[in-house]
Amino acid sequence: MRDARHLSRKSMRRPAKVTLKDTSKLDAETIDVSLGGVSLSVHRKVAPGQYCAVTFDVEIDSVWRTVSAVGQVIYCIDSTPEGFHLGVQFLDLDAASTQVIREVLN
Repeated sequence: MRDARHLSRKSMRRPAKVTLKDTSKLDAETIDVSLGGVSLSVHRKVAPGQYCAVTFDVEIDSVWRTVSAVGQVIYCIDSTPEGFHLGVQFLDLDAASTQVIREVLN
């Protein structure tokens, strides 16, 4: 498996939702995104190894498009007074979401 941190990344601040396996939902904000995963800011600690769903919207050419993915938490570090920096590696990214991220990266 390729190391997701070696893929091209783009800084992007967008509101996001993280749904954990126990169905709890976290409000989040994206920090950066790649085809391999997303970095997020969250308000509570999440244990690495947990599976989750991540969704966020991106405006491309005046049209809002949704990225929806299933992933695994790779790291969660205390990063700011407001919360934690969460790294999620994508495990399942559908074709439409892949295309949105490709457009964001270009």
